[in-house]
Amino acid sequence: MSKNYASILAYNFPPFIRASSLRTFSWFEEFSEEMEVTVVTRKWQEGTVYNYDNYFMEDDGDKEELKVERKKKIVRVPNRYNFYFKIKSNFLIRKLKIY
Repeated sequence: MSKNYASILAYNFPPFIRASSLRTFSWFEEFSEEMEVTVVTRKWQEGTVYNYDNYFMEDDGDKEELKVERKKKIVRVPNRYNFYFKIKSNFLIRKLKIY
């Protein structure tokens, strides 16, 4: 008997509520109980309304794993800025339009 694995890499996933996150969540729920399914997503804050100002902000805390069922789990990774994004989002750089 061979084992079946599925990995879903989804930036948008609940608790962030958009059409794309609900779509990937329904895929996650519909996989067979015989498959091991892992979702890797951003660590969205529960109850936060995201808009242009806070959508790309860094998240607090460390990576967390949530076991939903026996063979299904969700890995939430906090959003961290890389060097390029720190420069691009700098106020002076945006004001001078040097990106």
